[in-house]
Amino acid sequence: MQVKEIIRVPEFMKVPNCEEYVEGVVSIRNNLLPIINLRTFFGMAYKEITDQTRVLVVDMGDFTAGIMVDKVLEVLRIHGDIIQPLPRFSNRAGEQLTGVAKLNNGKRLIMLLEPRNMISVEQFEQLHGSRDARQDGDETKTIERQKMDEEHLVTFRIDSEEYGIKIKAVQEINRMTEITRIPRAPYYIDGIVNLRGNIIPVLDLRRFFGLAEKELTDTTRIIIVDSVGVKTGIVVDSVSEVLRFDRSLIELPRDILNSGVAKDYVEGIGKLDDGNRMILILNLDKILSFTDMLS
Repeated sequence: MQVKEIIRVPEFMKVPNCEEYVEGVVSIRNNLLPIINLRTFFGMAYKEITDQTRVLVVDMGDFTAGIMVDKVLEVLRIHGDIIQPLPRFSNRAGEQLTGVAKLNNGKRLIMLLEPRNMISVEQFEQLHGSRDARQDGDETKTIERQKMDEEHLVTFRIDSEEYGIKIKAVQEINRMTEITRIPRAPYYIDGIVNLRGNIIPVLDLRRFFGLAEKELTDTTRIIIVDSVGVKTGIVVDSVSEVLRFDRSLIELPRDILNSGVAKDYVEGIGKLDDGNRMILILNLDKILSFTDMLS
């Protein structure tokens, strides 16, 4: 709930005489955000920004900041009983790192970060200038109205095309896992997966759209979505980011799109960056109507 967006690294402005781990500040929808380099914050070696580098736009309590990471792996839901307290190996333990989640019978450990303990309001105000970091009631109402006019999407790629799914339908984003094949299933159904005891059908979006097969890679992901109460996994080439943008940038689709995707499967086309970037917003209910046959 603390993560508002996941975006590619924007151009940011360097700020003199600030903490070493603050890369600079960036303006996102007229809000000034400090960008914290998590590598530098934890005293790790510097690494050049790559195509996989992402910025998590995070609620820090009284303000919002960006946290720059090497890459985003997945979006997980985990039971609270698999989280253990962090060992007290330093005086600062328990401030920024609040626990360890043990997955796969302890073979995979995930350290849990508390971003609100990374940068203080005073530090933020120094970066922000004389303007107070906390918003008054009128500003908060303005932000709420702005959210009502925004679309919030998880975006992903298949070949060179970029697609979007409304975030309210997305449950998780997982790395590729073992899929059990189903005899005589529709050609576009890869099979089923076991997600914490729940059996979920998996749809290969490439096959569904009639695109050529492609080998699975390290970037292949399964997006777990919920449409009319039914959970389904969707296999995509890679997940790009989590975006917010104004609904005025969305146009209705034409009858047949250049990608070959029929109009029925697309709710709209988001035109970003002055039309240089187009995102096809999918109609999940139409695409996942096959689940009626599987129930």
